[in-house]
Amino acid sequence: MNFPWLRVLFLVGWLASAGRRSAYHLWPHVGLEVVNALVVIAKVVEHAALLLAVMVMLARLVLRFRRRS
Repeated sequence: MNFPWLRVLFLVGWLASAGRRSAYHLWPHVGLEVVNALVVIAKVVEHAALLLAVMVMLARLVLRFRRRS
């Protein structure tokens, strides 16, 4: 049984997206600079997870077509 990399990557991206959307609720407690840093970090993690998920899907597709030929 293979490790479900796609599910993990989508879960990480979803959690980063949720964190980015709800980071502004922390503004009164930690300040605007920290909230902006959290938003930027979450956006980078979200995009990296999505990019890695697409790369894993493409790699699996290429391997499947190579095995058939």
